[in-house]
Amino acid sequence: MDNPVLAESSDSEVAGVKGQCTVGGGFGVWGVCDAGHGVHGDSTTSRGVVGTSQDFHGVFGKSTNNVGVAGQSDSTTLAAIVGTNDKGGDGVFGTGRRGVVGESLTFQGVFGHSTENAGVVGESEHFDGVFGVSHNPAHAGVSGHNLDENGNPNGAGLAGFFRGKVVVEGRVDVNGPLTVQGSNVHAELEQLRSWVAFEDSDDLRIIGKFGSVSLHNRVLELEKAVNVLQEKLRITPQIQVGL
Repeated sequence: MDNPVLAESSDSEVAGVKGQCTVGGGFGVWGVCDAGHGVHGDSTTSRGVVGTSQDFHGVFGKSTNNVGVAGQSDSTTLAAIVGTNDKGGDGVFGTGRRGVVGESLTFQGVFGHSTENAGVVGESEHFDGVFGVSHNPAHAGVSGHNLDENGNPNGAGLAGFFRGKVVVEGRVDVNGPLTVQGSNVHAELEQLRSWVAFEDSDDLRIIGKFGSVSLHNRVLELEKAVNVLQEKLRITPQIQVGL
């Protein structure tokens, strides 16, 4: 076995080995290995490898066929890679086909948290700002929840907020009161239902507001009632009722 070169220093301010290059574009230290680590750093209580720079990358990694920089941690509470910026910049920045990718088999793929601002923000110039897909028919592509400090549903809070038009393709199920510009849609429909009653299978009577008239006139009166309700709730396109 070859004898390694060993250099020791008993001074915390002096390196055991120092490599220095005084020519621009050179290397202070070069490590080469065919199958192992080109450069290896190890520490029990501090950083294994540290890189610093005044005007460029502190640490730079590049690979032709694999990951440029990889981090691994065996801790159940600490991340494999941490990015920190104390001067107002971004902690982590990614660019590529997907700028940032997160994957998990049993928990969240990507998690965002903020005390005073949005936990996650999506923005796009020519597509959806946030796009969600679920392949499970029992779960939503995008889900919003408002919880109190104990993690319980907060009935007084907003789970979703939209500024602009909303398009829904498919059925809409509402569990609870539906209010449109201050009008309770459920109450309005209940009132309309009270205007219409089936006394038997052959006799449709519009009672209360419109009274009893011929079948043709009853349908016309019902059409008027529906149109009034739709105009009040600003429902478009309007449902046409008639013979």
